[in-house]
Amino acid sequence: MVVYTTHRNASAVEILEWYRTGWQIELVFKPLESLVGLGHLPKHDDRSSRAWLHGKLVARKAIVYSRSRVSSRCKSDSM
Repeated sequence: MVVYTTHRNASAVEILEWYRTGWQIELVFKPLESLVGLGHLPKHDDRSSRAWLHGKLVARKAIVYSRSRVSSRCKSDSM
């Protein structure tokens, strides 16, 4: 794996940690793009784009919350 950075004073461990963190962020947003159509942001004006994006983020939060509730119920039922 090759990782490029402009941070000359950072150690290899720090750089790889930044990369890992960035990848975790990507893993959060990838399902968001496919589940609620985040990949098609309307660009008519700033206000409508922000409102659209906020709605999508609220929808994603609801999905994550619902999944966590179902998951916790399944765990408690199996005990």
